[in-house]
Amino acid sequence: MVLLTENAYYVSRYAHGLLRDFLVVLTNIPNQPRLNEIKNDALDVAEEVTKFMKTDPEDPLWISLLGCLESSDRAHI
Repeated sequence: MVLLTENAYYVSRYAHGLLRDFLVVLTNIPNQPRLNEIKNDALDVAEEVTKFMKTDPEDPLWISLLGCLESSDRAHI
């Protein structure tokens, strides 16, 4: 749904609190093979909606996304 720019904008503006919490939780799930697909999907959503969201260095979403850079899974980088 959020792969379309208009939908990503809408969701980021009108469900930003819920969306932010959703992304923080799913990007911090344990690194287990059975959870990789849902984490990949959450990162796809984050890729589309975060360009419309304001963040700062103390934002839990920003910190969670930076943590993905340390992953050994190329899909999470």
